[in-house]
Amino acid sequence: MRFAIFPLFLTFSPIFANENFKFLVNSNEEFCFFIDNAQQDTHKIHAMVLGSNNPVDVVVYDRDRNSFHTSPLETTHHFTLNVNYAALCFITPHHSTKVHLSVRKEQSQKGLNEIANEMLAKTNIIEDFMKVCLKIAYTLRDAQVQQKAHNMIEKQARTSSEELFERFNFWATINTLVMVFAVGAQVMFIRAMLGDHRLFEKTFSRFSSLEF
Repeated sequence: MRFAIFPLFLTFSPIFANENFKFLVNSNEEFCFFIDNAQQDTHKIHAMVLGSNNPVDVVVYDRDRNSFHTSPLETTHHFTLNVNYAALCFITPHHSTKVHLSVRKEQSQKGLNEIANEMLAKTNIIEDFMKVCLKIAYTLRDAQVQQKAHNMIEKQARTSSEELFERFNFWATINTLVMVFAVGAQVMFIRAMLGDHRLFEKTFSRFSSLEF
């Protein structure tokens, strides 16, 4: 797991001054930035991903409330944050092309230098945010992978059991037909034997009634 935190303070700082900010993320990488909202302003964040067939995981972590929410980012996504301090992370898939992310932050009342200085002063706090944020994100991702694997195994087991049941029904039907045929053959054989025995008795009685 790689944390690109300190260089991102200066890299991501224009996001708070400009309307739009675009950056490139490689496969299986995470990029986070810190949101300071001490004045309880409403920050509207609009994010868009380009050049990837797989969704990007977006995680927002609020330290004060010790809460988080995550969602996949396929094309566009909107965030409305009413928190004091939050970390916003973009995590790219393991198998993905390079992802172009476009982020726009609105309603920021602070200047660029003030925000950058506050960010640099809160390095340790941000590192804690990133660790928790990414740990949660990867835990959720692992849980999703395990759930998919479990569903696949369950589906395969269900398919195997259905095939076994179909084979059992097939051979049970064949066995029943063989038994019916065998019983029918035995009945026909017994009837034939009884018919021959009666014919023999009639013939013997006729010969015994003859006088020589």
